[in-house]
Amino acid sequence: ARVSAEGSDEFALLARSFNQMSAHLNGTFNMLGLLAELDRAIIQSSRFDAIVGILLEKLPGALPVSGARVITFERGAGSVACDQGAASATCRMSTALRDTLDQLFIPPERAGCLWLNPGDALHAGLARALSFMPQDPLLACPVWIDTQLHALLMLAPSRVPGQAQAVMSAGRSLADRL
Repeated sequence: ARVSAEGSDEFALLARSFNQMSAHLNGTFNMLGLLAELDRAIIQSSRFDAIVGILLEKLPGALPVSGARVITFERGAGSVACDQGAASATCRMSTALRDTLDQLFIPPERAGCLWLNPGDALHAGLARALSFMPQDPLLACPVWIDTQLHALLMLAPSRVPGQAQAVMSAGRSLADRL
């Protein structure tokens, strides 16, 4: 629900606060719905690509992100290859680049996500390959199978003040489910 927030008096301030709270609750409910849907897909033993498809379809309503990609790793791939069409957000990366990324996620950071900032060489290459805006920070959340880096959930957070921690926490939860 949204209310009119015109003016600068106490009622307009209250209306803006209500609208912010409403948007936050809507995002939280959407995120919980996404996590529940991913859990159902996992329990039903869905394929990895089906689970990724659910995540990428539902993510825009659950998190303030301008883009999301899941990168899987395969031997012999070029540096980064993204499928076109309906699965355009699913990408494959060479094992050489995976090894470079694997070095970034050594303990204690292994369990968490990592911010890649504009100006970093790795950021520039990934932003270009994944069609993200080059000036936006990227959040890389590793997907581990045993001790091997299996995939990366890459998120480009929208410029919403105060949302960085929420995006990082949600990214970690989503990567854990993949």
